[in-house]
Amino acid sequence: MGFSAPLPAVFRDQFLSNAKGRTVTRNIGLELYAQKDVAQWRWPISVGALISYDRFKLRDAANALRQTDAFYVAPRAAIRIPVLHSRVFFEPALGLAVRLWEKDRAAQPTRAIAPLSFLTIGVPLHD
Repeated sequence: MGFSAPLPAVFRDQFLSNAKGRTVTRNIGLELYAQKDVAQWRWPISVGALISYDRFKLRDAANALRQTDAFYVAPRAAIRIPVLHSRVFFEPALGLAVRLWEKDRAAQPTRAIAPLSFLTIGVPLHD
């Protein structure tokens, strides 16, 4: 998955240390997900991980443009909930992003560990 979007303050504070007064004008990222169903409770339970390369472009209080890059791995656990006997499903998940690498820490340090929540809405490609 690839993305490019502004980062709201609540997520800014989740990923960046001491970022008050800074605006993340753009969070650009590439992520690769993998997961495996490991149990069947009422619905399938899965575990997996994602790897993510993120670039944070931000403006500081003096309106100077700064940039920092980070590489994360994030283990996660999810439960797949079908929607009204259709093929559509919701999949809430929880994970923990662990920073493995960071470039330009002086521009804006990223947090070493950050909790993550996910919500996927999807349709399986096969049974």
